[in-house]
Amino acid sequence: MFTFNHFKSFANHLWKNKRYTIITVLGFSISVMFVIVLSLHIERELSIDAFHSKKDRIYRLANDMHSVFSPPMSAMLVDHFPQFEASIRTYSYSGILSAQENVKLSGEVLLADSAFFRMFSYPLIKGNIETVLSTTNSLVLTETLAYKLLGENTELGTAIVLDGKSFILQGIMKDFPENTIFANYEAVANFTSLEMLWDSQGLMASFDNNSFGIYLLAVPNADMSGLSEKTLEYFHTSKIWLYTRGYVKTVAYEPITDVYFSNRGSLGIKAGNRQLIAILFGVTLLILVLSIINYINLTIAQAGFRSKEVAIRKLNGSSRLNLIFQLLSESVLLCVVAFGLAFLLANFVEPLFNQLLSANVDISMQFQFYHWGIGVLLMIIIGAISGIVPALYITRINPIEIINGSFRLKTKARYSKVLIAFQLIIVIVLLSGTVSIFRQFKYMQQYDLGFNYSNVLLLDNQLDASQCTAFRNEAERIPGVSAVAYVAGTPIDGGNNNSFNYKDKSVGFQVFTVDTAFMKMMNFRITPTGVAYSPDGVYINRAAIRELELDSLPLKCPFYSRELDVLGVVDDFVYRSLYSKIGSTIIKIRRNESPWQIAIGLQPNATTQTYSQLGELYKHVSNGIPFEYQSMDESVEQWFDAERNTAGIMLSFSILSIIISIMGIYAMSLYFIQQKHKEIAMRKIVGAEVNEVVTLLSSTYIKIVIVAFVIATPISMYGVAQWLEQFPYRTDLAYWVFGFAGVVTLLISVTTVASQVWHAARKNPVRSLRYE
Repeated sequence: MFTFNHFKSFANHLWKNKRYTIITVLGFSISVMFVIVLSLHIERELSIDAFHSKKDRIYRLANDMHSVFSPPMSAMLVDHFPQFEASIRTYSYSGILSAQENVKLSGEVLLADSAFFRMFSYPLIKGNIETVLSTTNSLVLTETLAYKLLGENTELGTAIVLDGKSFILQGIMKDFPENTIFANYEAVANFTSLEMLWDSQGLMASFDNNSFGIYLLAVPNADMSGLSEKTLEYFHTSKIWLYTRGYVKTVAYEPITDVYFSNRGSLGIKAGNRQLIAILFGVTLLILVLSIINYINLTIAQAGFRSKEVAIRKLNGSSRLNLIFQLLSESVLLCVVAFGLAFLLANFVEPLFNQLLSANVDISMQFQFYHWGIGVLLMIIIGAISGIVPALYITRINPIEIINGSFRLKTKARYSKVLIAFQLIIVIVLLSGTVSIFRQFKYMQQYDLGFNYSNVLLLDNQLDASQCTAFRNEAERIPGVSAVAYVAGTPIDGGNNNSFNYKDKSVGFQVFTVDTAFMKMMNFRITPTGVAYSPDGVYINRAAIRELELDSLPLKCPFYSRELDVLGVVDDFVYRSLYSKIGSTIIKIRRNESPWQIAIGLQPNATTQTYSQLGELYKHVSNGIPFEYQSMDESVEQWFDAERNTAGIMLSFSILSIIISIMGIYAMSLYFIQQKHKEIAMRKIVGAEVNEVVTLLSSTYIKIVIVAFVIATPISMYGVAQWLEQFPYRTDLAYWVFGFAGVVTLLISVTTVASQVWHAARKNPVRSLRYE
């Protein structure tokens, strides 16, 4: 039994060996702290949309690369397949809402069919779930937007104006939670109102526009096996041009809980990074393994100090089983204490972690009672696992050997060398991975995107034609403003996608409709073809020339059934992100087309006064619409967020693994030196210098590092090469990175061991030989 005397004895041991206690408890606590925060983040990421009561029956329709379809296809699926009982269409819409005089707010509106609230479990504060969104002009506001827009008077039936169109408030809902793919929306409107908002009659029956999400509710216990193949056949039979012309070739039904990590994107849907979660999960396991290994090494290193106590207890009649139970109890107690300290540290690092990962971990809210239960149980298990090897090792010592002093001469450290080698392999892999990720991150940051994105503001266009002219004229008079342009598509959003058949193959074009001011603002590199200007003339990029197999300076470009005059060839420029290769691009000069966005070019000397005057002007010209813009610089920086976050995480855990390994090496060197006291003393007596002793005894660890390097390098090279494969634009696989990781690991290991050997070698040899 673990009695009070046992506890007192253990406490005295910890107090006498303060350095061991601090290293063990603090090192283990730091590791568990990271495990707590990472586990909560992973749990949150994996729980996206898991709260829906019908989550097992909700599916999103998807194809090869996307999850967007035409409006009629939603009802077709429900009518044709008995597996489905309902469907909804969705679209992301940004607009200006108003309900009171002089109160205009921009908002993100989710357009969805009337079954939305019956399919998904988003609670209504006001309104009837059966009738909400029942009419074309119906609208539901989130609690926060309703208060901003209407104040305390949030009565149903209130008239709301969205982009000049009248809607009726049919419900107030709780704000969309963070753990859903629809987290960014502030309102929900009936999907069919899109015809009114776009002034596009017949849109709901048209197969031409494939820009809309489709979600389906399966009947209970529906048989989904083989349904994708049946649906593909049905779409071909129904002459859905998207499939009959070969633009997409597959059909998939994605469970709602898988959509967050899907690589089939759609606008307005929150998306996660499955690869990053896998990395975090792997790192969490590695930290746990490293912590256990480290704890074992540190405990074994203390075997010599505990051996006398164990010998005395054995001689006093304690059985080996009782001693094992005592040592395991001590290990578990230490782990539970470390867990409590880790929880306090986790609260302290929470803001830094959220900033690093762009996460939203809230320990005070997320850490529930069952987390405590799991944590304590895990600590008991880890304490038992970590303590069993040292307990078995210490308790098998013959007490007579302790008394006559022969114990130190018999013990070996082979198993510790294996554990240290394992730790060093992890350190080398993490270090080389971290450096490689930083190199790729820097490569992407410095990559020539082919357009200018500095000092450019973008805002959604809410102005009519006369207001556009007035705003441009006045804005260009503001000090710090260089130009104002009106566009339909920028490198940030990728413009429109147009596809047609050419020479028996499907050709896809990204289409940007811009004015000449925008062309100058972006500083595209253009080679003129010499073709005289014509209103239908276009600019194409070099990727289009390669895909269409045209001359280097073509005079004509096929586009559907027409041939357009080519005014110039634009050097390829990146759009949307660096994750996709540059495709064929057409740039049209805008004439009467309605622009999506306003681009404002700023001079380098623009000040806060420039922004202030632009805001006042825009609000005045637009009759109160707020001036809300995005910076092109910031948008481009967001392209690199995933690599930036991954690099930051890898750096943090590389440092942590190094710290843990240093502790382990320290423990092993301490243990090693305990066995070498006599050898060190004898070498000093025969005239060996301290530096000679240090060099000789450190050589063992150099061998361990070399072995770890030989094992870790091919693992690292394979992992880095596989990771780089996902990038169309990537840096090279630099071999010096792996050498750098090995050298750093060697320096850390040798420095840690050499310092311990140097300390032991400076002692008086007589003290070491006193009991020999």
